[in-house]
Amino acid sequence: MLPKMGNGVAQETPVAATPSQPAAPAAKDESTTVKASVSVGVDAQHPRYAPSAPPAPRYEYVGRAPSLQHVWIKGHWRWTGRDWAWIGGRWDARRTGFVHQGAHWEYQHGRYHFVPGHWVRK
Repeated sequence: MLPKMGNGVAQETPVAATPSQPAAPAAKDESTTVKASVSVGVDAQHPRYAPSAPPAPRYEYVGRAPSLQHVWIKGHWRWTGRDWAWIGGRWDARRTGFVHQGAHWEYQHGRYHFVPGHWVRK
C-alpha cells in the first residue's frame, strides 16, 4: 500500500538499491565508435558469404548510354542473410586505362563468396 499525502493522493516512496539488488551500471556511450566504424570497398551491411549459388542473372534493358564516356555495369545478386535480392545495373563513367570487372560469386570452401565489382588497370 502506498502512503497517502495530506491531499489524499498516493505517492511512491523511492527505494534505495539493496545489496541483493545492485544498481544497474550506467549505459556506455558508444555513439562515437558506431559513427567511426566504416568499411571501404565492402558492403558491411550484407553478408559476403552465401550457403547456396545465386539465381541466374536477370535480364536488364540497357538502353542508350548517357554519353560516350559511360559504360554499363551489370547487375548482380546480393545475399541478404535470408534470401537473394537483385541489385540492378547502372551506368558509370568510363575510366581511361581501366576495365570494369563485374561483381560475382565464387565457390570457396563449401560456400559462395561475394567478389564486389571493381576497376582494374588494362
